[in-house]
Amino acid sequence: MADHYFAVTGSGSGTGADADNPQTYSLTNLNTAEAAASGGNTIFFLPGSYGTPPTFDPLKDDITYQSTELHGAVFTGSSTTLVLGSAGRNGLSLIGFKFVDCGRIKPITTFNSTTGHIIKQNLIIQNTAINYGNNGILEGYSPNSANAFTDNVVVANFDGGGRLFRYVGPWTIEGNSFDITTTNVTSLTADGTNPGVPTDMKNNIWKSNDASVFLTTVALNANSTNSCFYQMGSFNAATGTNIEADPQFVDSANGDLRLRPSSPCIGAGTAS
Repeated sequence: MADHYFAVTGSGSGTGADADNPQTYSLTNLNTAEAAASGGNTIFFLPGSYGTPPTFDPLKDDITYQSTELHGAVFTGSSTTLVLGSAGRNGLSLIGFKFVDCGRIKPITTFNSTTGHIIKQNLIIQNTAINYGNNGILEGYSPNSANAFTDNVVVANFDGGGRLFRYVGPWTIEGNSFDITTTNVTSLTADGTNPGVPTDMKNNIWKSNDASVFLTTVALNANSTNSCFYQMGSFNAATGTNIEADPQFVDSANGDLRLRPSSPCIGAGTAS
């Protein structure tokens, strides 16, 4: 199975593609690339600014969407939801993109699916503070469906309300950095339904600008290992393999959550 379907900001119509002569597609013809791809294929995005993100939905399983350059393919939009897949889809991957002001992240899988989607190595920045209402910045489609959210950088700005999670209990959340800013927020919760907090979390960094907004429903520490918490409320004090310290991001204000050489998080994670 050849990975030769590209979506770029060009004029490609998507005809006659083959592995030796990859066809370029404009974003408006993304659905043509999706139709041409088969399970196991990758739709690559070359570096560039693509505007408002589409719904990444090939209407089939096991398709990967990937930026050829890490964070080089950039989507910027006013949408309130970044959607991956639709009901009945499993095994999609979204890798290496940069999303700016694209809202909450919602991968949609089959109900009760144990084969979910993979969201990996993306830079997700919500510069504009928004009210997420009863929704989470990470939101599933079914409380019993699994997805993997790994090695992403998330800068989330709340204005008025919202949740960290909704319907994400079986998710794997690993190796991510979260920088959370709140405005006009008295409290942030996790999911109001069962299960409220993912059960499989490790090697994550959580930083907030206001510890007072986190309640007992956001006790991330209980389900986390080898993770760092900073200003995440008294219920996320350091326990076990977790630490409670300023992670020392390079430039949080501009979405650069790399760690400074003096960061206490360096070497505090685990490879497994």
